[in-house]
Amino acid sequence: MLKEIYLGKIFYLLNGEILPKMANDQKVTTAKIKQLILAVYQKLGVESVTKSMENILNKYPDNKFRQDIKNGKFKVFAFIPPFKDIPIKKIRETADMLKIQLDEKVYIPELDTWTSDPVPVGVSYYQALEHYSDVYANVRSAEKYVGLTGQPTKGKSKQGALALGNLEIYSLISVDAKDLLDELISVRSDDHSRKKILYNTILQKGEAELPQKTEKTKPTEELLDVYMTTLGLQVKRK
Repeated sequence: MLKEIYLGKIFYLLNGEILPKMANDQKVTTAKIKQLILAVYQKLGVESVTKSMENILNKYPDNKFRQDIKNGKFKVFAFIPPFKDIPIKKIRETADMLKIQLDEKVYIPELDTWTSDPVPVGVSYYQALEHYSDVYANVRSAEKYVGLTGQPTKGKSKQGALALGNLEIYSLISVDAKDLLDELISVRSDDHSRKKILYNTILQKGEAELPQKTEKTKPTEELLDVYMTTLGLQVKRK
């Protein structure tokens, strides 16, 4: 995870600050920008990825390349194939080359103070998924439920439901399936209140929108809200 946030910071600053600044500086040649990108991949990328980037840069017309950096159409990313690794030494060497400070002192609002020592700061992606029984939504639209818990029955022989956990939710987010996700963790989950409202509305009017969320918050939704908030995204539900 330490390598992950360091790599995230390096490529975040490359795309957001370093490369655009170089592209806007007329004194910096396009060849120098390409050389810097290739040097980063030579330190951080495996041979096949570095070779691929070299081919892309060689074929990229200079004028278009420079303009695409300015308007954000060209970006660089860290690609680490399965079973490959990047030594932490190489990551630190790359940061030094780009004059990026990997560790910083962090302000803690709750304590109204800064950390006494620099700590790792960077950009993190979902690397490990935690699975707990209380953050699963059991998804179905009909069939039997357990009266005591309100959860769907388990097992294929009892027409059991599909458990929708973190991994499935993140997969749906990655393909921007917002409407499907909203339906699965609301009226097709074990949220019986919203399900009854929806069914009654359909019986009365012949159609219905997804009903408003009840006061009771589902653990799966709570966990999703936490992750969205940490990414700086505002969560709005119907």
